[in-house]
Amino acid sequence: MNIALVFPRIRSKSGDPPLGLGYLASNVPEGRRGDVTIVDGTFMRSLDELLARLSAARPDLAGIYFDTMNYDTGVRIARRLKEEGVFVLAGGPHATVLPETIADFVDGVVLGEGERTFAEIVRREEFRDLSGVAGALYRGEDGIVRNADREPVADLDSLAFPARRLLDMERYMAAWHYLDILDIGIRGTTVVASRGCPFDCTYCQPTLCRIFGKRPRMRSARDIVAEIMELKRDYGVQGIFFHDDTLTANRAWLNELCDRLIADSPGVLWACNARADIHDDDIFKKMHRAGLRYMHIGVESGNQRILDEIYRKRIRLGDIGKTIASAKRAGIRAGCFFMLGAPTETREELRRTIRFAASLDIDEATFNITTPLPGTHLFEIVRGLGYRISGDYSDFNYYSRRAFEDPNLSNRLLGFYQKRALFSFYLRPRRWRYILRHFTSLRGFRKLMIKVGRFFR
Repeated sequence: MNIALVFPRIRSKSGDPPLGLGYLASNVPEGRRGDVTIVDGTFMRSLDELLARLSAARPDLAGIYFDTMNYDTGVRIARRLKEEGVFVLAGGPHATVLPETIADFVDGVVLGEGERTFAEIVRREEFRDLSGVAGALYRGEDGIVRNADREPVADLDSLAFPARRLLDMERYMAAWHYLDILDIGIRGTTVVASRGCPFDCTYCQPTLCRIFGKRPRMRSARDIVAEIMELKRDYGVQGIFFHDDTLTANRAWLNELCDRLIADSPGVLWACNARADIHDDDIFKKMHRAGLRYMHIGVESGNQRILDEIYRKRIRLGDIGKTIASAKRAGIRAGCFFMLGAPTETREELRRTIRFAASLDIDEATFNITTPLPGTHLFEIVRGLGYRISGDYSDFNYYSRRAFEDPNLSNRLLGFYQKRALFSFYLRPRRWRYILRHFTSLRGFRKLMIKVGRFFR
């Protein structure tokens, strides 16, 4: 049986490989693994090229990753595959949260974590029969059938490492940017060390819990270091970005991970996402010894009202500077994520966020558009305010579009503030060196174009 796993990201280039599909591929049962192909649209020029690659693979079964931003592309791929007689499954965040929007275009939907469910389907003699498969949904004769839920994978160490051999890792590493602040030439890639998040921020939850369950799970430090050593051996990796939602959420486990990294000394530098309320010199010093050189902090807004009432971040603005200063004392640099255009956000609050971001002692800042993804608390907040939410899923593009209409802040004006934020932050003299570094090599310039291009689509 030929199996094709499809990643329909064509519009936005990235240095982040689709590890979810990599995990699916590597955890296909023995005897089937040689039949698996990942058809990844990230570096393809068009959907037509992706469809041609799919036809050449001649799959019997295809699994398509669905997020909201790439919903339309996923549907078009599913329709083509169905015309060719392929058995089509959907998975991913959008498929888990809104499976009914996909069920008519595919043969089945894999809900939540997909490794075990997908493996069971592939293992079946008649893989087209989804009856009784926990974690699967399909349309039966009398309507949509949702089988019993499947529990998340309890022991993440039991999963094989992602099948990166099926991905164009050289191109991904060429676009990887998480340690550009140190050296644009660092060969790096992403690793996932845990699943789930204990926090209840409105723009992520309860979607994350529906995908990964309510209890965060961590891989063992030994398993994580083994993967890093494999990446160093097979791909010459020098840097890692831990793509966990919040690597610093569990302090005891974080200490264990740092101890293992220090003891085994893989010689790989790394970056991660962190909370804004960790201003502890001792843990930052230890993380630096373990290889941490850069962290991303989810600040989101320079207004306490927005943080409390809209995003429910459970952080104080005063903590952010303390965290940045504590990290810097340990030799760790920082960048921050911001979102512009929260429901009820005023123009003055937007300007305050822009000023706040520019004033921070950080190297990078990302200014996305506040996007109420379906299934999140934020979506319900926007709907509760009576704002019109777009029915076009391509509008749920947090880089450059707004999926709802706020009568007090037009989309055009919001776009102006987003550009203003970028210029206000990066045109300050302290950040000129970072910008100029991207113009000193072709690789750096290409990376800069990928970063900037996302905000102008």
